[in-house]
Amino acid sequence: RAFLAADWIPHYRRVLWATAFGTGMRRGELAGLYWSDLDGDALSVRRSRNTIGGTILEGSPKSDRGLRTVPIDATLAGLLRDWWIEQGNLLARADLGPQYVFTNSVLAPWDPDGITRFWREDATRAVTEGLVSRYMRLHDARHWYATQLVAAGTDLNTVADQLGHSSPAFTLAVYGHSDSTRARAAADAVGAVLWG
Repeated sequence: RAFLAADWIPHYRRVLWATAFGTGMRRGELAGLYWSDLDGDALSVRRSRNTIGGTILEGSPKSDRGLRTVPIDATLAGLLRDWWIEQGNLLARADLGPQYVFTNSVLAPWDPDGITRFWREDATRAVTEGLVSRYMRLHDARHWYATQLVAAGTDLNTVADQLGHSSPAFTLAVYGHSDSTRARAAADAVGAVLWG
């Protein structure tokens, strides 16, 4: 929260970082989002924008399971609506048309490597200023999202669907680790059944 609230992060990046945390999307999926992919409280992943051999290519996600719709919470939906209005005003003044949800400082579609570069700068500054305790990669926002889903008791089929994983078995292998809080809750649940 402190990172996303930092007043030195420009709005066009703040909404990008918030969406990374709030959806668990890969950077190429974020870079490839069009405004037509936003439908109220959900974002549809239909394409990915990636850098391959120094060339930016836009195509289908990693797998067929990568084509998905990810529900978003009301706060993130509001941030995206506000950004749509702000970006639309900026694009109109520049005589450009809207298409991509996320654009860089010159209103161009993001180069995926540019997303990573600015994430590094922002995340490093957040550590330096004491807003966060340690550095994390942009891809770690995806892991954070998945961990939050698992911690909230979301079934693994749903977690796999939200992340675009090929199977729940893969999701279980990556995110199925236990922690003391969940282990305690499980023991208490078994005890409640056993002892009434």
